[in-house]
Amino acid sequence: MITMSRNELHVTKLKLECWQEVIGLLERIENGNNGTKLLTLLMRVGVEVPHKLDVEELIGHKVGILRSDDPKKAYLIRKVLERSDKQSNETPMEVCHDSGGAMK
Repeated sequence: MITMSRNELHVTKLKLECWQEVIGLLERIENGNNGTKLLTLLMRVGVEVPHKLDVEELIGHKVGILRSDDPKKAYLIRKVLERSDKQSNETPMEVCHDSGGAMK
């Protein structure tokens, strides 16, 4: 089950369970609570991830945020290739991950 809450900016904050993923256009990144970052997708959905993730270069791109059950890689964030992108020489890849442990 995805846990949701609303903040003052009318962003629905999601708490992903293991192996749940949300996909959308990354709109902005803000400091979250307890050393986290709040990644806000264009559809006004936010997901808190560990602050050490380097995701700034993904703003403006469609991303997938996946919660795993691996304490060393609790969140996997990938750039989602569009249909026209698949015809280029780019290959899908893991863009960044949490290497420091799971969030509760």
